[in-house]
Amino acid sequence: MLRYNSMVYSDDQIKHPGLLKSSKAFIQSKDYSMIDVYNTFVKGFKLVYHLDFIKEIATVNYKEQLLKVSIPVSFIHGTKDVHVFGELVEDYYKVLEADKGKRFIWLDKSSHAFHPEDTKIIEQHIIEELKHYKK
Repeated sequence: MLRYNSMVYSDDQIKHPGLLKSSKAFIQSKDYSMIDVYNTFVKGFKLVYHLDFIKEIATVNYKEQLLKVSIPVSFIHGTKDVHVFGELVEDYYKVLEADKGKRFIWLDKSSHAFHPEDTKIIEQHIIEELKHYKK
């Protein structure tokens, strides 16, 4: 992703500030400690981008193995993502039964990493979902 600069999307109309500048608010937030930042960027990336994980996830067919869930589900996907094909995610979304509801959100400015402006849409979605949360 880094070699081909495909983690973020930029063109003449969509300007992405880059991962470092996008992460600045997280790093400077009073809500997160440096250990949270470390766990996200170091431990988290090592977990997700580990070869064993990549090999294992390629063997899972969600359309056969996970057809129903009892929790609310939101799929949030960037239209510019060339690593995870949105059409495949959308096909799965269509067959998935979610007892508590499901939603698919396309983000027009995002690639594999979310564009900072699209994160406002995600934040609003989470706020709306939390209104339905019952303790």
